[in-house]
Amino acid sequence: MTDSSEQSGKLGPSVTLAYLGRRLRGARVIAGYDRMTDFASAIERVCGVSISARTLYAIERGEQMPSLEHTICILSVLPPEEQEALLQSAVRPDVHERLWFAADKP
Repeated sequence: MTDSSEQSGKLGPSVTLAYLGRRLRGARVIAGYDRMTDFASAIERVCGVSISARTLYAIERGEQMPSLEHTICILSVLPPEEQEALLQSAVRPDVHERLWFAADKP
């Protein structure tokens, strides 16, 4: 059985929220932010942008797409290797390969 998006010739969404959420949780913990409130505080401290723990939980559960501003600020508090892993896991492969940081890699 084929996916309805394959049948219609359309591709699925470019970002998979469930993968983004799961990978964000892993990246957050690896970066040393066990408590969501600590992560939210770090985002505000680094970027000056307020984001609630509730919003971060919704993103991690795949219930909410982060805004562009929140995405940039979330990435800014994570180590570089976690930044790329987070994006790579959530972005459809054909879209990911077109991104600037993936274009330089074999």
